[in-house]
Amino acid sequence: MVEQLKRGEDPLGLEGAAGGPATGGDSAANGGGSADAASAATTTEPEAPKLSGKAYADASRRVSAIERKLEKIATQKEQIEAQMAAHDPSDYAGLNELNGQLQALAAESDGLEAEWLDLSEQMGQ
Repeated sequence: MVEQLKRGEDPLGLEGAAGGPATGGDSAANGGGSADAASAATTTEPEAPKLSGKAYADASRRVSAIERKLEKIATQKEQIEAQMAAHDPSDYAGLNELNGQLQALAAESDGLEAEWLDLSEQMGQ
């Protein structure tokens, strides 16, 4: 997922969520014309200021730390999913506890990914 973010891809498929398919599709079928697509492409958020010096070095270290943490979380998720697959399916309480752990890891991962993306944008990567 981190590698997808680095390449500028949308690993969660959110790019097209607000106004149609992420691949563009037929804009006339979506109720808009090509002028709508052109105006949407030219209106972007103001660019975050680029970091330099000590701030850049600090952000770079934090990005590296986030990447390492995301790798650990991915490994933990895989372990919990394997435990869930091997767990007794009639033990709802045990499966619910494992699911809670999995959800907590997913929430932590989401927060770290958002921070990673923000820092990467500030660094100009």
